[in-house]
Amino acid sequence: MVDAASRARVDAVLVAAVLGLTPAQSQVAALLAEGLSVCEVAAATGRQANAVYWLLKQIYKKLGVSRQADLVRLVLSAAELPGSGRWRVLGAIRLASSLPS
Repeated sequence: MVDAASRARVDAVLVAAVLGLTPAQSQVAALLAEGLSVCEVAAATGRQANAVYWLLKQIYKKLGVSRQADLVRLVLSAAELPGSGRWRVLGAIRLASSLPS
C-alpha cells in the first residue's frame, strides 16, 4: 500500500487522451501508476476486483502490453511527455510500439 499523501498523482484525463483509453480504463491505469493495488483500485472506484481485472485485460489488449509493470511504465511515460496534444499522442504511440509484446 502506498501512502496517499506521498504518491504521485497521474491525470486520468491526460492518460485517456494520450493512450486512447476510455474514462474507466484510464482511471484504473492512472491509479495503478500511482501505486495502488488492484484491490485498492477496486475499493477506490467502487468496482469489484474482477471488474478491475476485466478492465485491465481490455487495456492490455488495446495497448499491446501483457504485464502490469509495462502498463505502469507506459502510463507514467505518457503522463510526462513534453509538448501538447498531437505530440503527446505521437510520442505515446512510438513508446507503445517499442514495448516488448
